[in-house]
Amino acid sequence: MADGIITLRRKILNGSVFRELEIVKMRGTLIERPLHAFTLHRGFHVLPLFRNKPVKNPGRYTAHHDQEEHYHTGNPALDEITGGYRRGDTVFLELGPNIAPIVPALMVGPLRASFMTRMRGVLFLPPSGESVKRITDFDHQYGVTAEEQENLLRIATTLPEEETPVNISLDPTDIKMSQRIWREEASRLQGKTGQPILEIVYADRLSKTWPEAQSRSFLDTESMHTRNTGGLLVLLSRPGEEATKQHASNLAHTHLRMHNQRGVVLMDGVKPQTPLYALEQDNSQGYPSLTLTPIY
Repeated sequence: MADGIITLRRKILNGSVFRELEIVKMRGTLIERPLHAFTLHRGFHVLPLFRNKPVKNPGRYTAHHDQEEHYHTGNPALDEITGGYRRGDTVFLELGPNIAPIVPALMVGPLRASFMTRMRGVLFLPPSGESVKRITDFDHQYGVTAEEQENLLRIATTLPEEETPVNISLDPTDIKMSQRIWREEASRLQGKTGQPILEIVYADRLSKTWPEAQSRSFLDTESMHTRNTGGLLVLLSRPGEEATKQHASNLAHTHLRMHNQRGVVLMDGVKPQTPLYALEQDNSQGYPSLTLTPIY
């Protein structure tokens, strides 16, 4: 008899509450998406599909104050959840299936901008298929200048690529030589600025380029150097390479994971343990960032 039927469900996903609704029936209406995620945070709110949005009125990233023992994550909401990234720590961002590349870019892009706008160095081993130009163009959305990139940013490549002031070449056949080049560049950046640096490494890129045991040794060494210098090491891993993922998690003091449910990108904390948060792109401050909406 009813013209419309909507079913609400509450279930546990990775140990956290997840809510979804199903539009079972809506007379006279084409139901293109019968399943939707929702939250009761600040009222009933259906969560939208994650969309990459262009920045209409670009502005320079506004650096937030670091705490005495922690770095700003690049996102005030993430600071509240994690307490910030502790100096000398290793952070692991675990990416689940069907996570678009823009999502990790929005997690680490503001962090890179936070370091560079404070005149701190950044050393980055990106995922396979990512180009130096796309990375530098993305950072321009935060108001980071080409001059700042030339002084403070180094992007490691293992395939032939047009030489620029920011890229350094690693040897895909020799990880020991590659790590020597990486360490020398890290020391050069730290010596130039007199401050600890940010290292960002796609851990699965290591294991797909070099033998697994050597890749783990690379991660161990960089985690130790980071701890000794008071910098920050951020590891990211995409689906697959489970052994490398587990090793990265073991090294990390902060472990956050992202997964896709019904087209909504969710994040939760393993270390520290947190509830689920829905991620949405937010350009309201003049640069791309993320809002984090808790799912209650």
